[in-house]
Amino acid sequence: MRKQHLIVTISALIIIVIAMGWIYPFSFVSFNKSFTYSAEKSTIDEYTSKLEVFKNLYKTDEIQPDVTTSYIGEEEVQNLLSNPLFTTPNREIIHYKDLEQLQKKINTFRLKLTHLDRTSMNTYNAKAQRYLYLLLDNSEYMEIQVEKMLDSDFSTKSNLRDDFEEVHVSMITMIEHLTTFYQAYLNGS
Repeated sequence: MRKQHLIVTISALIIIVIAMGWIYPFSFVSFNKSFTYSAEKSTIDEYTSKLEVFKNLYKTDEIQPDVTTSYIGEEEVQNLLSNPLFTTPNREIIHYKDLEQLQKKINTFRLKLTHLDRTSMNTYNAKAQRYLYLLLDNSEYMEIQVEKMLDSDFSTKSNLRDDFEEVHVSMITMIEHLTTFYQAYLNGS
């Protein structure tokens, strides 16, 4: 009788741990720290169209090197913005390590923007400076959002998808600000 009770108890605990790992993908009991994300077609279309506009503007091989392009190279920008997590219409599995890498890329980008802000204040006109500040705010917000997702031991898959959708929309805003910032810089210089 005791043996059966022990087997039932252990089995129940194993089922609870597996269920917790499935419901809360970033919890300490989860073996596969991931969730699936599928953006709406309109979000992907808006993202890719805004990204194309920016790519056409920021082709560093076609423009005279300047303070912005020499410090924030085209490859670095493309590396952050062309991430398949934001550009593919397919269902993506997002692992914990993917979010860590994204956070590092956002952090690196934000630090470069901060450097531009501190070292090149006289280079940018008032409109470009405003958009540089908006870029800094936006990138800091995204960095905090991704960090919140990484620290969310008890967020459900649905909550993580919603949080990532918010990051995705913030990336669209970042592209808009980046495009306007660089256009304002080119027009004012």
